[in-house]
Formats: sequence, C-alpha cells, structure tokens
Amino acid sequence: MRPARKGVAARQCGRKSASYEEPMAGFSLARLTQGAQRWRSIAGLAIVLVLLPFVLGNDSCFVLKTPVGDPEHSRVDPSISGVWLAAGEIESKKLPEYEGTLWLIEPYDARTWLVTIVSFKDAGSAAAPAATNGDSSQSVTSPPSVDNSSPRGAVAAPPQPVDVVRALATLRQERAVPGKPGVFKGWVTVLGGRRFLVLEARASPSADRGFLPPEWSVFLAEPGSGKLLLYLIDVGVEKLGEIKDRAQAEAIIARHASDEKFSDLQIALYPVPRAAYDAAGAVVQRALRAP
Repeated sequence: MRPARKGVAARQCGRKSASYEEPMAGFSLARLTQGAQRWRSIAGLAIVLVLLPFVLGNDSCFVLKTPVGDPEHSRVDPSISGVWLAAGEIESKKLPEYEGTLWLIEPYDARTWLVTIVSFKDAGSAAAPAATNGDSSQSVTSPPSVDNSSPRGAVAAPPQPVDVVRALATLRQERAVPGKPGVFKGWVTVLGGRRFLVLEARASPSADRGFLPPEWSVFLAEPGSGKLLLYLIDVGVEKLGEIKDRAQAEAIIARHASDEKFSDLQIALYPVPRAAYDAAGAVVQRALRAP
C-alpha cells in the first residue's frame, strides 16, 4: 500500500473550492469553497477529498469526460460490495463521531452496483446526547487504545468494527447534519494491470443529454487490511481530464497505472458489520427525509 500524499488537490487543480452548504445542480452532494479550511478542522482532509469527485460537478478536476471500461463486461466483486464508512484522516487510529461519509455499494446485477453516497458534517453541540435509538453500539465496549506492552507505552489501536458501529450510530443524531445523497451506477475495469472503480451519476436527467451524465468519477481501488482503499487519479496526465474518447482515455490510464505519481491514496472505507445494516439504512433514510 502506498502512503497517502498530501496536497494532491493543490497540485492537480488551481480552482478555489466552494462551501458545503451551497446548493448544486444535478447529483452533487454539496460544493466546497473557502469553507474548506473549516472542513479540515471539522472532519479532516480525508472528508474533504472524499467529497470532491461527487460535489464539484462540471468544475471537478478529479473526474473524466468519458466512462472507461464496459459495465456489460464487468463483474461484481464481493470484496467491494457492502456498506462502508469513510471518516477522519487516512492515517488516523480513531473514527470521529457525528461526521463521515456512508457508502452503500449494493450489487444491482452480476456486473454492476447501485452506489448510494451520503455525507454528514458535525454541527457541533457541547450538550449533544450520546447516540441511542436502540443501536447495538451502545452495549459494546471499544478495545483499549493503549498497548501497555509496547516499549513506548502508548500505541493507538486501529479502528475496529465496534468503532465503526459507534461512529455510525452518531450519524443518527441531529448534531450530524446530512448532505444530499448521491446515487451512482458503479463497475470495475482493469487497465494496465490495476483495478479501477468507475461511478456514473444516476437520476440526473438533462434536456441536452437525456440520462447520459456529463462526467464519470474514476478511482484506483485496492483492498487494504480489511479496508477498501480508493486513490484519486491525476487527470492532468496527457490531458486525461479533457479526453472524450473512451479508448484514448483507457490507453492513457493503462500507460500510467503502475506509476506511483499517477494516483494518491485519499479515501479509506471501513466496512460496516452486517449486524449494523439496519442502523445504516436508518442513517440513509434520515438523509433522504432531510429538508
């Protein structure tokens, strides 16, 4: 696993971001602006970057103007299917509460997924109650965060399933403010010996395009110690972000797929245990009902 490199957004784009609250057309969850600094203090750089491919719409520098791979010749991978939680810094040993991004990667058929993504931010409240609503996470104790057997005496344990369940439970509280959910068709393709996850926005009709989206989000996808790791690709290479021909875009990605500078690890998805799927469903329904 390659380490995450900071500053990928600054290197690949010169655009300013817009605020989380600013409404967007199409299937954007929100737009990032000068509030990016506030976001970093709230949710960490990973939360900002996990939103970029879905919230910037036509201004995004992390998406392609053509799909790559053929969903009709793809195959659903069970290691990708499931409910996932992205939260906090990539290298963090603890998942934050009342904030994060929930990914539901649901098999639609044998070849593709229906992907629902919804992000939450922490509105902040010193008096906010602990998560309840009957979540099983209330009856579980988190593993100790200090390893006394270590010579240094303070080694933080990596996030465990119980930590994911607890973090998920907090997203059901009013303090956790949901953004607009995004719905995508997803499939995988192998280019240059590497596997890429392609997301195509759905439910975003246009008089000019019909149901065809204007762009596609593409990630290098790799498993990593019980997590699903997503790497943002550098669409500036050979003007990849401007290419509208599928075969040409695939050839460029294949040529650079093995180059470490071509992709940056920015999103770590933690699996939500099957026993907590009811809670995950309630979180999504809460977002759908939000004004």
